[in-house]
Amino acid sequence: MDKERSIWDELTAAGLTPAGAAGLMGNLYAESGLRPDDLQDCYEGRLGMTDAEYTERVDRGVYTDFARDGAGYGLCQWTYWSRKEALLDYAKAAGKSIGDLGMQLGFLLEELSEGYEAVLATLETTASVREASDAVLLQFERPADQSEAAKARRAGYGQRFYDKYAGPAPQAGTAAGKVLDVARAELGVKESPANSNRVKYNTWYYGRAVSGAAYPWCMAFVQWAFDKAGEALPYKTASCSGLLGWYRSKRPDCVAETPRPGDIVIYDFGHTG
Repeated sequence: MDKERSIWDELTAAGLTPAGAAGLMGNLYAESGLRPDDLQDCYEGRLGMTDAEYTERVDRGVYTDFARDGAGYGLCQWTYWSRKEALLDYAKAAGKSIGDLGMQLGFLLEELSEGYEAVLATLETTASVREASDAVLLQFERPADQSEAAKARRAGYGQRFYDKYAGPAPQAGTAAGKVLDVARAELGVKESPANSNRVKYNTWYYGRAVSGAAYPWCMAFVQWAFDKAGEALPYKTASCSGLLGWYRSKRPDCVAETPRPGDIVIYDFGHTG
């Protein structure tokens, strides 16, 4: 598997939305070209070491000034001494090279969860590559250049990753775009207080007030969202397997293994979204 795909899979598996993963990757690309052993260019001359030499000497313990030398390093170009020290401790605890890709991704996600909660919350919920990219640039990376041009450039890098791995975002006014607009407006609806979502979506679906665990709401929500967008589904059912079975039988051309934004996802454990 190629490096870009490995990073994408790791970030999305950790709970980042496709737009969130893309926005983060665009910033990492701007910082390091997605090279986990990347030593800040101007320090190669100052320290007299290439990327590989610096990494190897840090790993062997021959070079002991890693945390305090002021050189940007790795995917994020970690620079501040306490963050570099924490990265080195994390690598040692994992028994990995300081330039190991998987180790750095693990450390990055830990940093986000423990010190940059607002940034992580954005990356886990946003449907906008630009919003994700700006959050990382302004609140996590914080480079010297935070101009509009820098924001646009980094978001553009992120959009390339999004288009490559998630597919182009649905355009406003298309069927998928309208459904996503409806669904996005429902962000924040939860299972608590009890039955709040079941009442809203199931009352529409069944045509009467219903509540309780006997009435799963996930497929009702999907049906509701398409209907409200003016794109009512051709087969009305509260069953995830029932809808999948209908499409496999009647419209197999619509069934695919890799979902795109606006698609209905049927999970093998009996859930949908």
